[in-house]
Amino acid sequence: MSEVENTSFEVCLQKLMTSLEASLYEEATAQLANLHSAEIARLLEGVSPKDRTKLWVNIDPGTQGDILKDLSEDVQSQLLNEMDVDSIVKATEGLDMDDLADIVPELPESALHNLLLTLDHKHRDHLKHVLSYPE
Repeated sequence: MSEVENTSFEVCLQKLMTSLEASLYEEATAQLANLHSAEIARLLEGVSPKDRTKLWVNIDPGTQGDILKDLSEDVQSQLLNEMDVDSIVKATEGLDMDDLADIVPELPESALHNLLLTLDHKHRDHLKHVLSYPE
């Protein structure tokens, strides 16, 4: 990462932390709105689990799947375990099977079952095939 990118990240993180410290969660979430999912993931990993959760619930479900795929397994697991099954299904429905396969190991079992039920036979078979590859 270049020095400029790192400086920009630090500025974004500092602004985010300032909003979170003032309990301005909507403002903090708005700061994330125009960022790429990978940048949002990096910022989410830079805040406390409590603040991460408060931000996460305000992020558009259509964006959450793209963010989930860019998070570390620990942070993925934390957020997925705090989401209800319907929210997980909504967040992951637009992901391609390879990205979904990366998230599946972190899913709570009930969410995995419901997610599999939403997939058609072809996609379910493809996901099983992708999951059969060694890491």
